[in-house]
Amino acid sequence: MSSSRIKKGKILKVSLLSLLIILLICSISVVYILESIGCYEYVDELCYECNDIGGLSSYIDYSMLSGDMKKRISREELDFSNDDSIYNVAECFSEQTDNKEFLAYTCTTSSFPHSHLYKKMSINGKAYLVSYTIVFSPKAFSPKPKIVDWEASIIDIEV
Repeated sequence: MSSSRIKKGKILKVSLLSLLIILLICSISVVYILESIGCYEYVDELCYECNDIGGLSSYIDYSMLSGDMKKRISREELDFSNDDSIYNVAECFSEQTDNKEFLAYTCTTSSFPHSHLYKKMSINGKAYLVSYTIVFSPKAFSPKPKIVDWEASIIDIEV
């Protein structure tokens, strides 16, 4: 009789542990889905509210950059206050040649038709068109998503 009681106790413990693991996995999935929705809404607002690249300072800060991105640019260089600094940011991200594949959910600024992340500017008497495409990914327990990729192009244009 006592061996069947021990077996029932072990079965109950294993069942409860399995249930807890399933609940934990479901909770993590729900949090991730909510973070993904938040990421999408953040990027949608960024694309809708920014009239050009100069408006990014209200939406992007250095803490949002992934570790790989921080290796490419310093906190001081991540500045959108004038044409020179916008051009310098573009130079930091225009030389990327690797095509990354992202395993996690990502949301890119080019996904939105109302994205205005480009700017015509003049640097040292020469005219350029600078454009950015930024890839965001949800960041757990943060109101702002993480920037996992940033592509920039600098095109010489005639004035």
